[in-house]
Amino acid sequence: MKRSELLRAACLAILFTCTVGVNAQSVTGQRVECVDGMAGAYACSSVDLLSFLSLEDLGSPVFNPDTGGRYPLNDMWGWYDDDSGREFALVGRVDGVSFVDVTDPVNPFLVGTLPAHVTGTRVASTWRDLKVFNDHAFIVADGFAGHGMQVFDLRRLLDVSGDPVEFDEDGHYAGVSSTHNLHINEDTGFAYLVGARGAANCTGPGLHIVDLTSPANPEHEACFSDPEIGRGSDGYLHDVQCVIYDGPDTDHQGRELCFGSGETAVTVTDVTTKTDMFTISTATYPNVSYAHQGWLDEEHTFFYQNDELDELGGLAPATRTLVWDVTDVDDPILVKEYLSVRSNIDHNNYVKDDFLLQSNYSAGLVLLDIAQRDDPVEVGRFDVYPEDDDVNFDGTWSNYPYFRSGAVGVTSRSIGFFMVAPTIAGYQISVGTEEQPRTATLLDVYPNPFTESTTVEFEVDRSQDVRVRMVDMLGRQVAVPFDGPVVAGERTTVDVHAGSLPAGVYVLKFSGEDFVSTTSVVLTR
Repeated sequence: MKRSELLRAACLAILFTCTVGVNAQSVTGQRVECVDGMAGAYACSSVDLLSFLSLEDLGSPVFNPDTGGRYPLNDMWGWYDDDSGREFALVGRVDGVSFVDVTDPVNPFLVGTLPAHVTGTRVASTWRDLKVFNDHAFIVADGFAGHGMQVFDLRRLLDVSGDPVEFDEDGHYAGVSSTHNLHINEDTGFAYLVGARGAANCTGPGLHIVDLTSPANPEHEACFSDPEIGRGSDGYLHDVQCVIYDGPDTDHQGRELCFGSGETAVTVTDVTTKTDMFTISTATYPNVSYAHQGWLDEEHTFFYQNDELDELGGLAPATRTLVWDVTDVDDPILVKEYLSVRSNIDHNNYVKDDFLLQSNYSAGLVLLDIAQRDDPVEVGRFDVYPEDDDVNFDGTWSNYPYFRSGAVGVTSRSIGFFMVAPTIAGYQISVGTEEQPRTATLLDVYPNPFTESTTVEFEVDRSQDVRVRMVDMLGRQVAVPFDGPVVAGERTTVDVHAGSLPAGVYVLKFSGEDFVSTTSVVLTR
């Protein structure tokens, strides 16, 4: 499948998944244990559900007023603030980024959003990727001319109280027009953009290197593309991980190496000297369809790679993980093709200690034990797309297993954002099992859709003043149906009248002294 065909397929998938899961209800306040293969509504194995935030509660705008469909999710990353001890999930949406406080992973909440770097009327891209360096987020988008790389100072999240904030970017790198992905080597302070288009200083879509010494003012450093890889023999890289090599190959110890996935092959590049970069090795494998992404183990001895399109094209009998022995960096050897018991498409995977955490689209989050590095064994799973297990692009795009709590963040494209806790022996996690108090519970909204009026019922676990505001999809307040004291544990009923408002989707925002919650209603005429 050509990149243009892949683009069309993914866009068609978005058109479908945007309309799914609109009514998914957020789950916070109580850990849901995996019992008899289920954690609430979600199939599981040795993974508990900590919390779930819907697209609505992530601040994703409605793009289709007729159906209430919201912009779906894609990639994610995380940030920990050393001073406050708070940590945040950075959740990519096709139209921007949601910043979620996950310090208490059982009770996450939206802090704010950052819209895409809009050019003209374009607001959305299927592909968005983001990484963190020196308390700043760096965000790119593919197929989005003029987007470049956004820079956002994450310390601004610490100053937010009350309602979520829509932020603006703190910096912008225009040295590329669009970019598929990026990796940041935090040991060197360089960002490695891949799959970049419209770069003024580069001729190929391989490595586009940016100096992040001054995070708010990124500067172009160098470029490198190897024409031996990529479907167009242009050096295209789809994903990359760059490290200061600390593996057993003494010829390369202490060098800065990039392990890349480039459509037709995997490649290792020495980028230590930016004026003299060179390919160390390139390797391909049987039935290659689309070398997509990979990650090293912590000893830099094995590289775990996925091929995104081999299952879809019938080139692999099941979900396939390619295990590369890179103890000799000059000669990577494919030592195993691990086949899952399922046949879903695999996407991003990351290594934490002795585990490989895979986002395998409709199969959900899959955990492989890689204590025996060349012989993965599945030990856990959490299905974030219960609608089906078909071979498609629905479900989880990515995960982030590096939160200090040990909890794992998982995106589900058309449904929302999950925090989960593996219960596998040897998996390090510090999230307690005790029940956490809820701050507010939405009990009912009826009727919905409505024509003249609708009724909302809710309760809180602590007596406090609560204000209920009604806003339109542009964020404009159109009514305040309730503003007053609420008694803990008592059902509070609020009547919402349409008056002369036009038909459309509206958001009810509940603001208490220690919580903010939202739900949407649809007015028809």
